[in-house]
Amino acid sequence: HARRMSEDEPGADLHYTIALVAMSANRPIESLAAADVLLRGSANRPAKASYLTVQASALHLLGRYEEELAVAERCAAFFPDEPYCRAVEARALVALGRVEELLALTEQVLTSAVQAESTVMTVAASPGDVLVVASRELRAHGHPEASVGVAQRLVRWHRSTTGASKEERNRLELGTALTLAGQWQEAEAIFAELAALPIDPDPEDDWHRYWNMVYTGNRGELAARQGHRRDALAIAARLEGMDQSLFRGEPLIWSAAIAAQLGERERALDLLRRALGSGAYALTPAGGVHDEPGLEPLWGDPEFVELLRPKG
Repeated sequence: HARRMSEDEPGADLHYTIALVAMSANRPIESLAAADVLLRGSANRPAKASYLTVQASALHLLGRYEEELAVAERCAAFFPDEPYCRAVEARALVALGRVEELLALTEQVLTSAVQAESTVMTVAASPGDVLVVASRELRAHGHPEASVGVAQRLVRWHRSTTGASKEERNRLELGTALTLAGQWQEAEAIFAELAALPIDPDPEDDWHRYWNMVYTGNRGELAARQGHRRDALAIAARLEGMDQSLFRGEPLIWSAAIAAQLGERERALDLLRRALGSGAYALTPAGGVHDEPGLEPLWGDPEFVELLRPKG
């Protein structure tokens, strides 16, 4: 009889780590194999939602969207309060062209969040993450108007629920939604404010340094989008000077987005190669390189497509 694989069961964390490492190497077939072993025998509720979301992410990279959707629905059934379950469900629906169902899902998520009073986000995930993923995927799959519409819906939701909240996570999500909605000046003001927050001087505090990097990357991309070349290049230089091993190459992805927005194709592709070589994840439940909005000028470019082609 199928028994739940608990966190304490030998091998569970090992197989999860293997699945994650394979995703960072853009090897979704290997990641899926590890996830399948991880979930074998867990016909009942798996120990963690992340076991299912990594499985769904591997399926997405392999273009197996129906299977991804089935995993996402299973994740949402077992972990109804985990936003990333609904985020991977949204991603699968967009890839399958089921846009009306996706829009219904985003409304359901926001309604449930208000009813549960879960408008104050944790750092890990929030109801709005579902709409961010939906907006990114819609644009990447050729639905720019629907993408902007979802982003605008998230902006309105934040302004009516979190209001003037200074909570960092809320500000980040509002800034992201404004960027996706094309309201770049408003987004830039938010990210400038977030990037100016003090960083804990504790050398062990990588957490605050990570989020400062994210805010800085957003500022650089927004500067490039608005044609502020000097500012954008100065921020790109800062990002490229960061510890890439600490941040798994993510600063280089931001720098690649800046180069792409400035029309520097070769430089953007080179930075992306370096980022992926530094361990950047091809895809996570929160999004990936293939739907990174700042890289939109590269979408469809044969070298970009080849760079992201699964390696195994």
